[in-house]
Amino acid sequence: MENFRHLTTDEIATLRSLGNRAEDWGRIAVAPDFEPAQLHDCRFEGEVRIGSRAVIDNARIRNYEIGAGTSVR
Repeated sequence: MENFRHLTTDEIATLRSLGNRAEDWGRIAVAPDFEPAQLHDCRFEGEVRIGSRAVIDNARIRNYEIGAGTSVR
């Protein structure tokens, strides 16, 4: 099982610049080695957890955990 952490202010700014949106960025948890550049044009709603090396493009994610190494397109 992975440990998760909250996003940093810089990560949120990067995610926004890549077209990502969230109802509440405080409800998004990520793996310790999270790379914001791996997410593009996504909408996050509710509680969302994103695992290591997950790549997500053009998706709406709601109350879900994206596992490590998962690709959502």
